[in-house]
Amino acid sequence: MKWLKPFNFALVSIYMAAGYVSTSIERAALNQPTAPTELYKYPHEIKGVIRYFAPLQDYIHSIAKPTMFVSAIIIADIVIFGLWLANMIKEENLLIIFMCMLLINVFIWFCFR
Repeated sequence: MKWLKPFNFALVSIYMAAGYVSTSIERAALNQPTAPTELYKYPHEIKGVIRYFAPLQDYIHSIAKPTMFVSAIIIADIVIFGLWLANMIKEENLLIIFMCMLLINVFIWFCFR
């Protein structure tokens, strides 16, 4: 059980760092043009408005968003698996727990689409 804590801590750190990067890029995009220019070529929907990113912003954003998604799913799975290992989840509730884990993963996927 103790070996799960460093993994969870690392994943939460990765999630927060990717979230900070993604949020910073989206916040900067609020001041960027709504029509493509020579520098800003890559469209993204930010707060319901199409804003255009620079090439480096688009590249970093395309890495940060999936990183957040994957780390959030793995964090949820590790927490549920850790509770199961600690015998906080009884055998008869295991199917319910795994269905909840699936629903959490689907919810996270919809949040980061």
